Amino acid sequence: MRKLGQKKNKGQSSIEYLLVLTAFFASLGIILPIIENSTDSFFLISDTILSKNIAEELEEQCNLFNYSGNGSSKELIQSPSKLIKIKSDGKTITISPTNDFGEDYTFVCKNNSVFEKSFETKFKIIILKENDSITIIAHET
Repeated sequence: MRKLGQKKNKGQSSIEYLLVLTAFFASLGIILPIIENSTDSFFLISDTILSKNIAEELEEQCNLFNYSGNGSSKELIQSPSKLIKIKSDGKTITISPTNDFGEDYTFVCKNNSVFEKSFETKFKIIILKENDSITIIAHET
């Protein structure tokens, strides 16, 4: 039984529910673009660091292979987050992250390979020493 002076507040609770729901979606509209930009930046920076690491490791291996015997081989397996480009002109090798954050890493490595490849997924670099010269093969795994 209802006492005099008490009213039902059904309409007021519906409006409060709508206001809370609107505030929730507005906050999502603000937060989601920030999270998306942060994750994209993380992946781009990750590929920049990976490019540098690949270049340093390949340069070290090229230097070691100059003193290795014929038949020597080494495999390097890497997985980029977005996209990495590897280019060899037979005299130098350039590793490039395809983003605005990174720089190209170029080093001298006299080899028999001329190629330019881009990798978005796991890839393998094979270094071989045959006939007193270095051959570099890069392909997706």
